[in-house]
Amino acid sequence: MGLGEITLQVLRDRQGEFESEGRPERKGQDAELEAFLGEAFLAGLSTRDLARITEKPLGQKYDSKQVSRIVARATTELEAWRQRSLRGQRYKFLYVEGTCFQVRINGHVSRQSFCAVLGVTEENDRFEVLALERGDRERADWGERVFGSLAHRGLEREAVEVGIREGLPGLESAFRHFFPRPQTQRCQKHAKANACRRVRKNERELFSKALHEIFYASTESAARAAFFKVKEQGSGCSFPPCR
Repeated sequence: MGLGEITLQVLRDRQGEFESEGRPERKGQDAELEAFLGEAFLAGLSTRDLARITEKPLGQKYDSKQVSRIVARATTELEAWRQRSLRGQRYKFLYVEGTCFQVRINGHVSRQSFCAVLGVTEENDRFEVLALERGDRERADWGERVFGSLAHRGLEREAVEVGIREGLPGLESAFRHFFPRPQTQRCQKHAKANACRRVRKNERELFSKALHEIFYASTESAARAAFFKVKEQGSGCSFPPCR
């Protein structure tokens, strides 16, 4: 709970069968605090930094060995989660996104590229993180490795209806190789950002609002009407040609 040391009186029964849900047996440290320490260490904080920021407010100092054990345990749990089976669940939408994180590798902290795949379940429209793979975003075989891992873990490829992706090299061809059935589309956020960069700065806000009306129209006819409106406006300003 992050409150430091607390003295508790735990009930005992004659048969020794009572178990406290508030303080499980042999559980002396807070799981959320351990997760924070592991994340902070992997993000670049040293064990000395962690000892300093935990000792004063929490009344407990974590030495390097304790932090190392926490990180090792968190790493094991993370790898088990990353390699978990996906069998038995159907995902109708897949979102494929490249991102970067500060990561500690062999004692050094550097900014590393990752590919994240999020799925939307067919049953209850719940978002789930299906994959988080480190790699070179510019390599064409990056997508092959990510999607191949999903297939190996049992992702039901026939259930996928749409793949939403950003424009990384080779990503669409790799997706179509593993998922030939679903439609694909560019991520609207990235498409919007790329389009706005082609417009003069003093017109970007107006153009961005116009694109928003197209992307988030309530019906197809409303989207088409907004599209032709932008197309007509483009003849009198620096908007890029609409196709």
